[in-house]
Amino acid sequence: MKRKKIVSVVLATLAAFGFILSGCSNNVGGGNGGNEETDISESAQINFYVWDELEKFENLAESFGQVYPNWTVDVELIAGDYFNNLKSYFGAGNAPDLFYIEQGEIQQFLVDDLVLNLSPYLEESELLAEEDLWAANDGYRYDAETGTLGEGDLYAFCKDITSDFVMVYNKSHIDEYDATHSTPLKDVVGYPVEEGTNYPSESEPMTWAQNELFCHELAQFDGSGNLVRYGTLFDYLPWVHVMEWVQQTGSSLFSEDGKTFNGEDPNVIAAFQHLTNYQFGEMKSAVPLDVNSISSGQGFKNGDVSVVWYGRWAWQAYGWYDATFDIGVAPPPMPQADMEPYSATSPVGIAIKSDTQYPYVAYKFLEFILTTGSMQTVRSGDTYNLPGNRTIASGDAFLQTDDEQQRELNNYFFNITSNAKTLRYSPYIDTSSMTRIFGLEYGKTWDSNASSRLSASEALLRCKSSIDQQIKNFLERL
Repeated sequence: MKRKKIVSVVLATLAAFGFILSGCSNNVGGGNGGNEETDISESAQINFYVWDELEKFENLAESFGQVYPNWTVDVELIAGDYFNNLKSYFGAGNAPDLFYIEQGEIQQFLVDDLVLNLSPYLEESELLAEEDLWAANDGYRYDAETGTLGEGDLYAFCKDITSDFVMVYNKSHIDEYDATHSTPLKDVVGYPVEEGTNYPSESEPMTWAQNELFCHELAQFDGSGNLVRYGTLFDYLPWVHVMEWVQQTGSSLFSEDGKTFNGEDPNVIAAFQHLTNYQFGEMKSAVPLDVNSISSGQGFKNGDVSVVWYGRWAWQAYGWYDATFDIGVAPPPMPQADMEPYSATSPVGIAIKSDTQYPYVAYKFLEFILTTGSMQTVRSGDTYNLPGNRTIASGDAFLQTDDEQQRELNNYFFNITSNAKTLRYSPYIDTSSMTRIFGLEYGKTWDSNASSRLSASEALLRCKSSIDQQIKNFLERL
């Protein structure tokens, strides 16, 4: 009932200027694949594939249909391997009109001319402007003439945004440690603290070495040295997290032109070694990536994991609002002390297929999601991340919400995300391929068999060979 009441209020507001929304003449896009707008009296049906938030987008599709009664949006949840499924749909000729796209997955779609250029629509829009977009949208820019990512026209809009790997920790585990040890954890590790507490600072980051020790001290082991409570886990996008660490050092996974993997860069090696240290060795606090038996998000809520690495969405996705302990947040640790905090974001965007029958209708729904629909979501409190419309994210409805816990989270994530950097991908290899290669080759650094175990530098040389070959194969197609 509460949701329906809020939707009604939004729609009542819309009705007051419905003719403005539906009657503006943008002269971009094309109804039925042509060069004119789709007339609002013309029937049109489009579909949108998502991997989460089905109910939210179904509600927005219903609201959109009340503004444009002749236009229908069917929202469908796609389970399993979303991007491999999406590629299959494109190959079979039954791709959706709108779909999720990540900045590390869009390369293939751009090169094959499968996504619609949104810049002409944005330029003519009366509801959405460049200043409403987060800077992270630049990750969806593409210069078709030079094949450069991060420059040129926009091919997707961030549906929402968050700093991806904020350090989230269980305050009760620190209290428990301090009550059972002669030296408080803050003095054992030496991490910067929030004034008047023993908890990590919310603004000043730990170092990598401090965090390895922090997680190790919070982990619990049985008499045989097996973990019975995890200091941390890295089951959520671990290889993407390493990209953040690499960029914290000032390096990048790839050369400036994106055609070479920097596997021999000492900073890249150090970032990957940092991941290994959590999985294996004297500072071990996590089980190896390939043997994780629980979700870190759910395990954290259950008290089985002390430290996890997530964005704003995890509170809603894993029910952390109902946790039985106090949750702390801190910036991602940095390579060395006294470095400025560096947080990364790699937001999910929404794109439109280039040959959609109704490009104008598809754009109008995407625009609706980021404008009226975004406010509808904020007012309902049904927010996973910060709104993709930065103007709405910076407004009182989001930052001054009556719910105290959400208000604190929204402000913390707004501040850290406002300064977050976008991850730098290569235009010539997608994250699915990198994940497969890293999992196959780099995972050998924590191989239980000493005779087949590799050092970080050895494993990265193998990764480099495979990644560079895949990039070469991709370039030969161009």
